[in-house]
Amino acid sequence: MKVVCIRNTVTKYNSKGNPYEFRDPFLVIGKVYTSISEGDDVIIFENEAGDTWLSYERGIFVTQDEWRERQLNGLGL
Repeated sequence: MKVVCIRNTVTKYNSKGNPYEFRDPFLVIGKVYTSISEGDDVIIFENEAGDTWLSYERGIFVTQDEWRERQLNGLGL
């Protein structure tokens, strides 16, 4: 499935369990990614080198159709 990135930060947790925001260098807002697996709340991708799987929260991405709709709404169309 093709999805578009809408946020390039992820929530991580330190050793005490406290959350913090982390800017992920793999994520580029507006870039289209192809998922290789999807769960209810996680999407899994293969990195560009093809040697590592990366998993992310579903809320970081939207479908291409939803992305187009958001862009058109932003333009007032």
